[in-house]
Amino acid sequence: MEHSLPNGSVPKNNHFLFHSYLVCSMIFIWSIHALTLRYTQVYPDQTGQYGSSTVVFLAEMVKLLIAAFLFWREKRFSCKQWWERFSVEVFYSPVEMMKMSVPSICYAVQNNLEFVALSHLKASTFIVVSQLKVVTTAIFMVLILGRKFSFTRWLSIWLVTMGVAAVCSETALQGTLSEPADQKSNENPMLGLIVVMINCTLAGFAGVYCEKMLKETTLSLWMRNMQLYYCGTIFAGITCFAVDGPAVRKFGFFFGYNWKVWLIVSSLCIGGIYVSLVMKYMDNVMKSFAAAFTIITVSLISSWLFSHRLGWTFLVGAITVCGAIGMYNSVPE
Repeated sequence: MEHSLPNGSVPKNNHFLFHSYLVCSMIFIWSIHALTLRYTQVYPDQTGQYGSSTVVFLAEMVKLLIAAFLFWREKRFSCKQWWERFSVEVFYSPVEMMKMSVPSICYAVQNNLEFVALSHLKASTFIVVSQLKVVTTAIFMVLILGRKFSFTRWLSIWLVTMGVAAVCSETALQGTLSEPADQKSNENPMLGLIVVMINCTLAGFAGVYCEKMLKETTLSLWMRNMQLYYCGTIFAGITCFAVDGPAVRKFGFFFGYNWKVWLIVSSLCIGGIYVSLVMKYMDNVMKSFAAAFTIITVSLISSWLFSHRLGWTFLVGAITVCGAIGMYNSVPE
């Protein structure tokens, strides 16, 4: 059996730099993803709108190829060793594949629901409300991993909830968004909030489940990822066929694709790979808290890009969430 990549594979004196690099990369990728996806929903291409499920399916296939290449590199570019291990762990390990199919389904549903949420919510609101995954992640870490948190960390998690609630209240009171008039009639902020909350639950469960699998497995990180993305590609393909099948047959798979859509695909691919690295080498709740730093970036750019004002309730909620981050990270493990 393959041995997993040990935490010691990163030199101890480089842990801070490595972790900082991962966190900063995730902030950048998530910001680009949310803003670009929202932009394509608000300002669709004049030639026709792309199929969101095709984007998710394509991203899963590319992630599978990336993981396959990195596992091949791990095997010193030996095609024989690569195929032997791949066939054993994918085709002849039904129990393991069933285990990995659970988070695969969650991630496939989550990625598709993101398009629904961002067609009804501002990118800034989406990013803030998404931080509820801090709460769901903590709950699932207690239930699945048996993790215990200090009072200070539970308090910081509660503050995240309060901050998100403040943002939700502003969104609910506004009812409509200050963006193009033709978009307003098609947007339902409450539906967007409900979808994000479902996503947070899925993200919390899938993230903790994968962390458990990655940290307790005897398989390498990239072999686990190949199993995950193999299942993900199948489920995303089924979703694509069910949702956008008629449109794909009529107009083609890449109908409506432009550089912005390709940027979304790239952010999904790279983001997925980085998430697995974060879960392997860092605390999963810390990953969720680190993501909250994207609030400032996305909020400022979104207010300029889509010409809407940030209300005081939103600002108080966002500051509360960011303050909770500092509180959480100030407490040693």
